[in-house]
Amino acid sequence: MNMIFDLLLYVLMYTIYFASLTFCLSAIYTFEVKYVFDLDGFLCTVF
Repeated sequence: MNMIFDLLLYVLMYTIYFASLTFCLSAIYTFEVKYVFDLDGFLCTVF
């Protein structure tokens, strides 16, 4: 049961990661985008 929970958490984290990545890539066309990398992975700051 614990293994299943870990797998779901892993999938959730990567879903959020790729959603953020997709948002940032699409935002390039309309905004000036600065990419900020930290220990958690990927953050996007839009100016």
